[in-house]
Amino acid sequence: MTEVNKTISEETKKKSANPGKIIAIVSGSLVLAAGLSVGGVYGFKCFKYSKASEKLEAGMYDEAKADFTALNDFKDSADYICECDYLKAGDCLAEQDFDEASALYDSLGNYKDSEELSKETSYQKAVYSRDNKIYDEARSIFESLGDYKESSTTEVIECDYQKANDLLSGREYEEALTIFETIPDHKDSADKIDDCKYNIALDHMENNEYDAAIAEFSRIPEYGDSQEQIRICQWMKGASLEASDPAAAAEAYAEAGSYQ
Repeated sequence: MTEVNKTISEETKKKSANPGKIIAIVSGSLVLAAGLSVGGVYGFKCFKYSKASEKLEAGMYDEAKADFTALNDFKDSADYICECDYLKAGDCLAEQDFDEASALYDSLGNYKDSEELSKETSYQKAVYSRDNKIYDEARSIFESLGDYKESSTTEVIECDYQKANDLLSGREYEEALTIFETIPDHKDSADKIDDCKYNIALDHMENNEYDAAIAEFSRIPEYGDSQEQIRICQWMKGASLEASDPAAAAEAYAEAGSYQ
């Protein structure tokens, strides 16, 4: 063996005789690779978290919620999932999308003031329905709210009052009267009751139903010209009976008194 080959052989034996060094090098490389992998995942999650936050700020609530949901328990993503629905519900309420807002607030349970805002959403829907003459729906919602802003008392009564006013304006006097009589102390309901009775009497009068008209006018003797209208009805009744029943006609004229 030459001197050179002998030297190479000895060096090879020295290297082969230190396997621990090789293992240490390999292990170190694996740890470094694992560290880089973990760091990469964390960095990716930070990036997604940042993007989700930007979407939330921009009002892209559904997209932001999807991103936060994908992040699961990373940082405070779970809280922001609720925040997405909370802010979306607020926008829906502002846009009078009451059903969507209510559904979101209800799903949030006790998150922040969601329970209170759920009631407020129902209240605003009831007011909106009443303002748009959807009285039965409005009344039902107010009743369901109980003591919230006096919904089951003051607001229900106001709902009935406005419905009765519309019926009165639409010449639905009997229906209007039925409602006004349930709320006689609310606003000018007492006067509206007399208005209804007077107009019911006039309707009977126009239909030649003189006895019915006289009965209705007699219920409100102090209202307007009711006394005069009674005399008119009696005179018109007499005129209608002259040919068929002179005696009854004479009696009606007598009751009419001096009316000509």
